[in-house]
Amino acid sequence: MKFFYLNKNYLLILFVILATFTACEPTDDNEDDIVTYNEGILISNEGAFDNGAGTGSISFFNRADASVENNIFANANDRPLGNVVQSVSLHNENAYIVVNNANVVEVVEAETFKSVGTIEGLELPRYFMGIDNNKAYVSQWGSDGVTGSVAVIDLTTNTIAKTIATDSGAERMLRVGNEIWVACRGGFGLANSIEVINTETDELTQTITVGFNPNSLQLDYNNKVWAICNGNTVYDADWNVDEAASTVGSLSKIDAATYTLESNLAFSSIYGSPSNLVINAENNMLYYNYNGQVFQHDVDATLLSETAFIAKSFYGLGFDNIDNYLFGTDVKDYISRGYVFRYNAATAEVIDSLHVGVIPNAGFSF
Repeated sequence: MKFFYLNKNYLLILFVILATFTACEPTDDNEDDIVTYNEGILISNEGAFDNGAGTGSISFFNRADASVENNIFANANDRPLGNVVQSVSLHNENAYIVVNNANVVEVVEAETFKSVGTIEGLELPRYFMGIDNNKAYVSQWGSDGVTGSVAVIDLTTNTIAKTIATDSGAERMLRVGNEIWVACRGGFGLANSIEVINTETDELTQTITVGFNPNSLQLDYNNKVWAICNGNTVYDADWNVDEAASTVGSLSKIDAATYTLESNLAFSSIYGSPSNLVINAENNMLYYNYNGQVFQHDVDATLLSETAFIAKSFYGLGFDNIDNYLFGTDVKDYISRGYVFRYNAATAEVIDSLHVGVIPNAGFSF
């Protein structure tokens, strides 16, 4: 048996080599450079509706350096999200991604976007709203597209605990104290109501009649709930618009304490289809799409503005309360990757554009 001995010179050389390699190893000093997906803006991209090929995705906008990272779910999990990615919401330490045509909500760890579960058994789900550590709601259209409901989700097991029946096409939800207000836009049918659910009992307590097809809700600083309604466009047998039978869209104001409809501002054209109501950080200025443009509405105003704020049409709108920017999504041709434009909400000045996924919609998580 041979024995090997290292003299002092060899030991010194070995120590220097080991110290050099140790110094090159990553340290905690670089932890601030690591991107965590719960510290920016998540953008849902529907993807083309192509019978399950799965082009829906989530994009991440980093406020720190104004960079965009696309396909963060697929990159983190080595699989696509599927069709159609309707919306994404942050709640507690997770992100909840509503995949409409797949009838699921994908649950991921917000920091890494690694999958931690799936909520199944839904029927054309639309939007997710977290209530507390144990409970959330998911609005859905039903398997036929008209049987509206809100699924009560047990977040400890990611299962449906109860289903609350609503009017057709349960859509976006708004939290007002211990209530959830649900805009029922009709789904593939027709509806004209807002449903109010008590979050302590999971029971429907109020039904408020508004214009046809309410699609989005906001709460202002006066404790008034605003609902924007598409209206109802009627076609004849040759698919021409029957103007006499059609109904214009409207912007409704409701007292949140009494559930009383205080005003109902009607739009001038049946072709405008007002939608995507958002509100600023001060809760005193509304923004919405109408007739191919974006308009403002001061919540204390009694008339609708006839002057466009932004002379451009958007598929979806969102509002970033931190930077006071208005977001508008441009889907281009519904096949290519789209863009998100950022605007100064005070001046309507365009800040920049973000190249995101296919069909970016209004499903932001700020």
